[in-house]
Amino acid sequence: MLIDVSYHNGTIDWEKVKASGVQGAILRCGYGDNIASQDDKQYKRNADECTRLGIPWGVYLYSYAKTTAQAKSEAEHVLRLIAPYKDVMSYPVYYDLEEKGTESVAVQNALVFGDIIESNGYMCGIYAGQSWWQKYIGNKLDRFTKWVARYNTQKPVGISGTYDIWQYSSDGSVPGIKGRVDVNEVYRDFPAEIRGGSIKKDADGTVDDSTGTMQDMTDAQGEISYQVHARKAGWLPWKCDGQMAGSTGQSRRLEALKIKFAEKLDVLVHMRGIGDKLFENVDENTVIGTVGEGRRIEALKLICSSKLAYRVHQKSYGWSKWGFSGDLVGVTGESKQLEAIEIKKPKLVVRGHVQNVGWQDWVPDGCVVGTTGKGYRMEALQIDPCGNTIKAKAHMQTDGWVDYGVVTADTIIGTTGESKRIECLCFEGGFEYRAHIQDYGWTPWTKADGVSTIGTVGQALRIEAFETR
Repeated sequence: MLIDVSYHNGTIDWEKVKASGVQGAILRCGYGDNIASQDDKQYKRNADECTRLGIPWGVYLYSYAKTTAQAKSEAEHVLRLIAPYKDVMSYPVYYDLEEKGTESVAVQNALVFGDIIESNGYMCGIYAGQSWWQKYIGNKLDRFTKWVARYNTQKPVGISGTYDIWQYSSDGSVPGIKGRVDVNEVYRDFPAEIRGGSIKKDADGTVDDSTGTMQDMTDAQGEISYQVHARKAGWLPWKCDGQMAGSTGQSRRLEALKIKFAEKLDVLVHMRGIGDKLFENVDENTVIGTVGEGRRIEALKLICSSKLAYRVHQKSYGWSKWGFSGDLVGVTGESKQLEAIEIKKPKLVVRGHVQNVGWQDWVPDGCVVGTTGKGYRMEALQIDPCGNTIKAKAHMQTDGWVDYGVVTADTIIGTTGESKRIECLCFEGGFEYRAHIQDYGWTPWTKADGVSTIGTVGQALRIEAFETR
């Protein structure tokens, strides 16, 4: 449990508070402009006692600002009061937005306040009730950590992105504090992030590098190259062209990445405590995400005129399906970290229509479409040539050879709804391919030279799976 207190809570017996198991405290340092008379009367004592006893703590200031000048004064107010404690504070500085009559200017003032607080080396957060977040703030302050008040047994709803603290009651009871006190649930290990300490298990679990799989630790550069910053591992070596970057099964969140690509590329990531953030015109030096803030990346979108293929490995879900330029991959709103990524510029993209399955998802070259070990026939293929010229022929059950000529992403090679198997294939283009044949298994890799075929004719054997490279 996290508590927040002010002089309204009187003289607190902090030794009893600590003995009760309270995880930390947010102390009101003052309210309004930088005037000594508006310092919280119990702030210094509370700060000194928490520091003496090793109770993790941060501060909040109640805002009355109606102008940016007042917001600057409020930031200076906080800085004056916390300066002696800069090396011991282990929670953020929060800006308390709830004063009636400040609704229309709250966002702009918060941005001014936050810029000043952050420029002085502190983490900044915003406190507001659920209705304020919904009506007045929205996603405009997603760059800051969020503290949301909702006095209810149900967690806050309708909040953009994620929040790190939920104030669920003003009616709490804590030994050492007379009367009622505000109580909160905290979902983020601020002391670990800010001071390297800890008050609770990391929200993303415990790193276990004795399990799972870590990426290869040698640098690799290719047509598209990428590098990830992983929890408790830092920047890992560069990977490229569909290689895995990051780890699986070790609970290492991805916090940032870099991408090197010859074409214009924008990248959107969804981060804990921030929400969606767009990085435009990235290059190999652009840090996409955050470093040193303990924020996980939860989803990813690559925006490019070329077709890029990418997928992510996410905690509890494993590998996502492949996304392509403009697709968001990963799950948001469920506090699940990304742990690994793969990115490539495909030679072509393929999907298969399979007996009892229907159309499968599109996948880039290097991936299998169809099935093995189930006895299902491949009935049709679609190939997006990704700007290349590809010609196709297929031998179909009862139909014999069908020449499809130059294929596009809309060309259906085979049939759907007719229960006919593909028996043999012939392609022309700059790639190699193979097939899994009933009773035979995988064929050797074959060049798409327009002459060579894979499969059988006249044996009534189905192609079950297909792969290109």
